[in-house]
Amino acid sequence: MQEQFTAQSQIRDIEEQKMPVIQLRLSKIQDDIAFLERQIETGTRGRAAAKRRPDELKGEKEELDKVISMAREGLKAAEASRVAAMEIAAEIRNDIKELHGISGRAEKDQWIQGRLQKHADEDKLLRAQAESLFGSNWEERFAAQSDVREQWD
Repeated sequence: MQEQFTAQSQIRDIEEQKMPVIQLRLSKIQDDIAFLERQIETGTRGRAAAKRRPDELKGEKEELDKVISMAREGLKAAEASRVAAMEIAAEIRNDIKELHGISGRAEKDQWIQGRLQKHADEDKLLRAQAESLFGSNWEERFAAQSDVREQWD
């Protein structure tokens, strides 16, 4: 009986000694599980962020493409304006030369009246062409578009 008691006490001692080791191991396993869960969560967030990033870049690229398109349109309009300004400047130089070639006041007045009539006829023709191309409300639409462009400046 003494031997049985000694054996039980030894088993109890061994179990008591193993218990802290088992608890330490269990604690370590729990820490490892928590660490892995955090890594999985971080990886999931990273993948979600990586997935969002191309979508954001696509949106930014679309906006940039719009701005580039608007800049190209502006360059075309500026080039057309430059060419028109050069043509008008050449026309004005020719008008000045013609006026200097006319000596009488009445002849100059008559030339000026003819020139004004020519410009009025050109204006009517251009307005008719614009109306046929852009519709009857083309002036309002162009004015609205001009207002929008001024806001960008």
